Amino acid sequence: YTCTSAGDDTVTILVTDDGGDYCMDMHTVPVFCVPSDGDPCEGVICDDTGNECTAEACNPSTGLCETSNVADGTDCDQGAGTCMAGSCEPDDLCLDVVCEDDGNECTAELCNPSTGLCDTSNVADGTSCNDDTGACDAGICEPNPETVYEQNFESLDPANPNALSADGWLYFGNVYDGTGGFKFGFGPFAAPTTSGQISGIATGEGGPDQGAQQLVVFSNYDCCGPGTTNEGHFNGTDLVETIVFQEINPIPASFMGQTFTFTFDAKRGNIGGNTTAQAFIKTLDPGAGFATTNNVVVDTTNLPTDWGTYTVTLDLSDPLLEGQILQFGFQTIASNFDPAGNFYDNNVGALSPTAP
Repeated sequence: YTCTSAGDDTVTILVTDDGGDYCMDMHTVPVFCVPSDGDPCEGVICDDTGNECTAEACNPSTGLCETSNVADGTDCDQGAGTCMAGSCEPDDLCLDVVCEDDGNECTAELCNPSTGLCDTSNVADGTSCNDDTGACDAGICEPNPETVYEQNFESLDPANPNALSADGWLYFGNVYDGTGGFKFGFGPFAAPTTSGQISGIATGEGGPDQGAQQLVVFSNYDCCGPGTTNEGHFNGTDLVETIVFQEINPIPASFMGQTFTFTFDAKRGNIGGNTTAQAFIKTLDPGAGFATTNNVVVDTTNLPTDWGTYTVTLDLSDPLLEGQILQFGFQTIASNFDPAGNFYDNNVGALSPTAP
C-alpha cells in the first residue's frame, strides 16, 4: 500500500472465499503515512491546548503529537502564578506578609492568600477573654454574667421543713373562679419543704447533670377548705394558682441597664388533667398596688420526661424598674385536685450587660 499524502490514513483488508457473494470479512487499521524522505513529523501540526504550563510537539519517532510539561518555575497567569508539574499554581501572596495584631483578643488578623492583604475575622464565640473574666461574642469581649442566685439543691436537707425557705424560696397563692375571674390571693409565705403541698425537695429524679436532689413544684391541694366561699380545689371548678419563687426586693441601681437571665433544668413530673405550668421572671411595682410591670414566661406544661435546659430573660434597661420587686421561679394553675408536679434543678439567676 502506498499513501497518497503524509498524515493519518487507513488500510482496509477484505477476505472472501466465494468471490464476495456470502462469505467475507473485513478489517480496518489506522496508519500514519510519512514522506518518502522518512520525516514522520513533516506536515504534522499539533494543536495548542491553552494550558501555558504544557507544550504540544510532534514526536519524530512516531509522527504523533505529544504533551509535555514546561519547566517548573515558569511564570504563568500573567505573572500571578508559577508552573508546577504542568499546572499553574498561584504564587503565595502571603509570603513575607506580617499582619499586625489590633489588640482585640476576640479577633484574629490573617493574610488572605488570594489577595495578599490582611483580613480580620472573629474568633469562635465563647472564647475566654480579659483574663477569663469575659467571653468573646461576635468579635467583642463581653463580661461574664454576674451570678445573683445559684442553687442545685444538693446541700439542702429534704427532711428539714425549712430547707427551702432558708434558701429564700417564697410561696404565693391565688384563686380564680371557673371563668378565670379573680377571687382572692394569699401570701407571700415561706415555701414549704415537707408539707406535701406546694413545693419540696425530690430525690432520685436527676440525670448526670442534676445530681441526687431536685426542686419539685406542684399545687396547693389544701386550698382552701370545703363549706366556705373560698373553696379552691374543694369547689371542683375553682382554679388554684401556686407560685414558688425567689425575690429581689428592691431592684438595686446596679441592676439598671443590664439583662437578668433565669436558667434552669426541668423535666416532666406527674402534671396532668387541665393543669398548666410555667417558669417566669416578673417585676412588681409596690408604688402601684404591686401591679405587674413585666412578666416573661416559658411554658413548662408539656415538658418531656428527659431533662432539658431552659432560659428566661428580662431587659432591665427601663430606669423606672429601680426600686421595684423582681421575682423569678415557677407557677402552676390546677383545679379539682388534678396532678401538677414538675421537677426543676440547677437554677441560676445572673446579670449581664444589655446589648446596645
